[in-house]
This record gives sequence, C-alpha cells and structure tokens, in this order.
Amino acid sequence: METGQMNKNKNSNIVNTPYDDVFRTLLNDCRRLIIPVINEIFHENFRGDEEIVFMPETHFLNQQDGREEKRVTDTSFKIVGDTLKVEIPHSAILFLRCDTSTPDQMRIEMRTPGGTVRFDALVMKSKRYRIDEIFEKNLLFLIPFYIFSHESRFVEYNKDKGKLEILKAEYIDIRNRLDDLLESGQISAYTRKIIMEMSNKVVENWSRQSRRPLILRPWVWTMIP
Repeated sequence: METGQMNKNKNSNIVNTPYDDVFRTLLNDCRRLIIPVINEIFHENFRGDEEIVFMPETHFLNQQDGREEKRVTDTSFKIVGDTLKVEIPHSAILFLRCDTSTPDQMRIEMRTPGGTVRFDALVMKSKRYRIDEIFEKNLLFLIPFYIFSHESRFVEYNKDKGKLEILKAEYIDIRNRLDDLLESGQISAYTRKIIMEMSNKVVENWSRQSRRPLILRPWVWTMIP
C-alpha cells in the first residue's frame, strides 16, 4: 500500500515526509491496526488476530543532500520450468489529502519487453471518514491523519474561537473513545500512546510547513497524559 498526498512535484526523486514516517511507525509499532484498513479497501473479513508478514517492495536510498530516492526493487516471483513467473500483489493507494480531482481508482501501467501491462489499484481517501465511522469500522490507523479533513477550515479556526472550541471538543472525544477502548482491552496502552504521539506529529509538522499560527499545539499535546 502506498500513501498519497496529491504532491504535484514531478521529480522522480521522492522526498520522504514526516507523514511517511508516521505511516511507517504505525505499520511497524501497531501493525494490527492495518487489518481493518485492508478489510475496508479490499472488502475482506479478516478477524484482526491474523499473523502479518511484511514483504516490502520499496526501498529508500539515502542521498548526500538528505533526500531519499524511492526505488521498487523486489517483487514476488518463482521459477517454473523455463519460465520466471512474477506475481504482482493487489495494490491500493491511501490518499491523506485529496480534492475533487482525486480519482476513485487509479491505473497502474507497467512497460515490459513483451508489451504494456495495465491493472487497476483501489483508492482510499482518509478525508472521507468521519470520527463515528472511524471507530465503528475500527479504522484507528486513520486517526493521526484525521486533521487533514479540517485543513481547509484552519483559517476559520484561528479567527473564530467558537469554531476552534468545536474542533477541540472533537479531539477530546477521540481521546475519550481511545480511553474506552483501552479500558475494555480492545487496544493496549502502547497502541493508544502511539496513536496520540503520531497525531501530534502530524499536526506539529503541518503547522510548521504551512506557517500557520501554532494555535493547534496546546490542545493536541493535551492528548498525551
């Protein structure tokens, strides 16, 4: 699964972002959170206690200027007789940011010596999911990126204290729901901690990169006890 942010940079060297780091941290430290996301995208019915084995196809090569070049180097394959069979797994793209031009389905095109191969990749747009649906479907993996659903209204929040209070109340509700899941044993204290820390990291980096007033920080940091 790849993450997308509607980056219009056409350079083939892809700069690693803090949001990529958050995505990887969630996968590495709270890997079971990805199972409901897989169920949602691919219409599967995994229980959530299945063993997860990561088979990364993407590697990042560190450059001298600090950038990372993304290269897809591995694919599952096997040799049968005199034929090398390559297996392409089902693919999906998770858009953290999206707008009206973001497609609901994307086409993957692979150029080979024997011709061009095309197949569709499913698309998931995190901004479409509201808090109730996130918790109903157990899509806790999306919580750190939930702030992007409010991104277009940040100027309003910084000018209108009433609207900002509504946003604060929404995040207090998120914290309380996570506390309930912890108390009921559905998530661990560590999972709760990582979700909160990653939520803070996303907001902090968004505030710094967008050069908006850091009015968001005080109430987001209160999520961590």
